[in-house]
Amino acid sequence: MPQNDMGILTESKLLITLEQCVIQPGSDEGDLPECHFFQIYSNSAYGVSPMMVSPFSGVGELMAAQQEWNVAMGQVWILVEHGFSLILKDWPSGSRRCGGQPVGYGTG
Repeated sequence: MPQNDMGILTESKLLITLEQCVIQPGSDEGDLPECHFFQIYSNSAYGVSPMMVSPFSGVGELMAAQQEWNVAMGQVWILVEHGFSLILKDWPSGSRRCGGQPVGYGTG
């Protein structure tokens, strides 16, 4: 069993699935990644790939647009984290089923 989030990400093969399934309609393989793939926002610990983006780094060295993007995405991140906390609060403790189907990591 993976010991950390990066191990879970690797074992899940999510990036491979994303590469195959999150292609924007009407895009071509030669397009820039942000125009070819839908992208998910992640913690910078996961790095950057054509399907995953993270905050700009270099505090004090960022252009205004980069800093504004970081702030805007940080606010979205907070909203998503709050949403997860609400789900976890209402989810029955220890349950890994939804509508009778197993859900979550390691259920299949």
